[in-house]
Amino acid sequence: MSAERRRRASAALLLVLLSAPARAEDIAKLAVFDLRLGDSGGLIQERHAGVFLDRVPYVDPAVGTRYEVGLGRVAIERVEGVGTIQDARGRPIGLRVALTGDDRLYELQASEQVPGPIDCAARARALRATYGAPDVKVGQELLQWIERQGETDRILEVRCFAEGRVSWRLADQRALADYVAGLRASLAPYIEQARGAPP
Repeated sequence: MSAERRRRASAALLLVLLSAPARAEDIAKLAVFDLRLGDSGGLIQERHAGVFLDRVPYVDPAVGTRYEVGLGRVAIERVEGVGTIQDARGRPIGLRVALTGDDRLYELQASEQVPGPIDCAARARALRATYGAPDVKVGQELLQWIERQGETDRILEVRCFAEGRVSWRLADQRALADYVAGLRASLAPYIEQARGAPP
């Protein structure tokens, strides 16, 4: 396959994988592999049945999970998922997702394997055409779009490895910390109760 045909194929595949946000800095509207920040675990599994989710309980530094005696259950801090999905050509893509305990996607990581060498310059051009100039650019191999204002801290990062791999990261970098802060506040009475209870 010629370099020009590889470039066109890469650009076409990229348009399938990504849907453009209203403007480049609005990371929350970006879809990567048909998933957006804030999506639920149910929606993720509906769209990608090969992703398996596992709940991670909140463990308090002082009382562990003994707060569950008063609360009646163990609180969920986050949900982690891993699986293999397929691109439009049926090629496998490794996918990892992380959701807050109230079921909102806050991070997606993916690794796309491509047979043969990749034209990273063509990939970079296609990404720039879709999202505008990146906020961070290291050659053609690393592009980052960053939305950081007020309490918002979101990022899209794409790394291209010429030997045949592209990695993706889409993240809301404050979502988990903000959720856990609220969770701790809601658990405070039960944590205090557990502190006073016999071990």
